[in-house]
Amino acid sequence: MIRNQRGVVRELVRLGVDLDVPWTENTRTALSLAAEQDIDGMVDLLLDLGADPDIPDSQGCTALYYAISSGREGNVKQLVYRDTDAGINDDAGHTPLWWAAWYGHEDAVQTLLDAGANPELEDETGMTPIMAADQKGCHKKAWRYSAQDIPDMVTDWLDLKHVLFVAVTHGHVTTAALVLCMEMDVNCKNSSGQTPLMVAARKGDGPMLELMVGFGEASLELLNNQGQTALFEAASFGNDEAIGILLDHGADLTTKDQLGRTPLMAAVFYGHEKAANDLIESGASIDWADYQGRTALSHATSSSSLSLVLLQAGACVSCTDRNGKTALLLAAECGHESTVNLLLDSGSDMDHQCSNGQTPLMLACKGRHTMLVQMLLERGARTDMRDKNAKTALAIAQDHRFDNIMHL
Repeated sequence: MIRNQRGVVRELVRLGVDLDVPWTENTRTALSLAAEQDIDGMVDLLLDLGADPDIPDSQGCTALYYAISSGREGNVKQLVYRDTDAGINDDAGHTPLWWAAWYGHEDAVQTLLDAGANPELEDETGMTPIMAADQKGCHKKAWRYSAQDIPDMVTDWLDLKHVLFVAVTHGHVTTAALVLCMEMDVNCKNSSGQTPLMVAARKGDGPMLELMVGFGEASLELLNNQGQTALFEAASFGNDEAIGILLDHGADLTTKDQLGRTPLMAAVFYGHEKAANDLIESGASIDWADYQGRTALSHATSSSSLSLVLLQAGACVSCTDRNGKTALLLAAECGHESTVNLLLDSGSDMDHQCSNGQTPLMLACKGRHTMLVQMLLERGARTDMRDKNAKTALAIAQDHRFDNIMHL
């Protein structure tokens, strides 16, 4: 029907057609259907002919909702200016303003605010229009009022905390700044013990970090539930920009987590070479050990390139963990041939025995790493040494059915 000319609509009304009866299975009226279409003057005509703009469909949505959801700003203005109820809720408790914020239709948001729509109304989940706008990333122009303009919006501490973490998670700097203007604690924590600064560091969001440490004065030294700082989070995810920002603002390179790991160890453990190099250049201690006695070099054995970065910075090749294992022993145990070769070239003891007496050759045999065993033998590894069970490398190989050693 709404595709017909206005004269036809007038004639139908003259013949007694009720404009407010449902036209679809979900009980939408003619005005509801017209509101989401771009037919010049149709909404005005239906209103002039007496159509009720506040009749909801089966989901509780009125004509104003459909004008908003389809982005028909002209229809939104016509409905609002003709005294349509802008505060009516759908079945989920969403107001037209909530939907305008959710869809990111900024002109509609402003029209509704100018008409007196209440930005404090929550839906059934407690989400306000500003939260909806934030989750969809539409806050920059939609919310042009300052914190002083909305003194009662989301004043409950937990609500503000939720909004702040959503804003940080999705990278919405403007919304985060707005919440901080409302005296929200920038150092609040989520269930994992993370502060907003830690979340921004994990995501590598430079502008958000600058907001937090500059305007927000976020603490750089707070710890999450694992004892990790924002710098540790940035290092774990290899976020180089975040690392630089945090270091520029004085982040501590020496803080250890619950396992005794430093940010440098985190960068190395997760394979972030540039992050590790940046931390070293900023003064990170290379040979600090975690609570297992393992240094950054011990954590780098799966990557010869990371091991090289540490070795070039002067990492100790003879440091041992609580089990007496050097980085060479750990690399041999896992079969990392290129790292073993690099460590040997850097002066690591090829025949060093750990606390149970095993050498790199024995561990390579135990792991059945054929090429590594061959390389160690070619470089002169001793075959006569025995572990605490009096077993040689050959005996260990036989215990683990490493038959290939017989051909080496």
